[in-house]
Amino acid sequence: AHSRTCNDLESGKLPMTAEDLPAFLWSGERPGDDYNPENKLSCLFKSYYLVHVAQHIFLGSSSALGGDSHATRSCNVVLHDMSSVDAEHIAYTCIQARFSVVSKSTWSEKDSIFSYLKFYRTIVSLILDATDKRWRNELLKWWNMYVVCSSQAFTCSANKLLEGNYLVMKMDAKMPTPAVRRLLPQVPVPPQCV
Repeated sequence: AHSRTCNDLESGKLPMTAEDLPAFLWSGERPGDDYNPENKLSCLFKSYYLVHVAQHIFLGSSSALGGDSHATRSCNVVLHDMSSVDAEHIAYTCIQARFSVVSKSTWSEKDSIFSYLKFYRTIVSLILDATDKRWRNELLKWWNMYVVCSSQAFTCSANKLLEGNYLVMKMDAKMPTPAVRRLLPQVPVPPQCV
């Protein structure tokens, strides 16, 4: 059934519109494994893939891949003075995630009948206008925990933070090296949806 669905999507027999949320938006060992038809909001926007796309966009590719930073400039979070993840950031991440898995090589507002603008607005509206305010607040808290470090500043690069932040540099001078390392945020791998 899975391969037939994929074939139908590829051939256009099964049209995909902006209101049809792709499986990769839900967490799970495989994208969408944690989808619950009884509670569609459960685990929505909590996939491993989305977190890594967000880290790539906002923190840089080395943050998303877990390697040492070789950045030649500050990450987007620093450049845009971001202190938290909002619904719009999640929607932008979803757009970039979807674009990265389609066969298009150039960006356009539409991919056949799929409108990226409508997809963006659907996601922002779904989050901001959620009747379950607890779900919305927990989702934003979750994203901030896994994309933003606990001190509400993104982790572009430990070295960049130490070089560019006078307060942290003063703390560094007063503290032993292991203590400084414990203060530097580590980008955790998100757990399975709870």
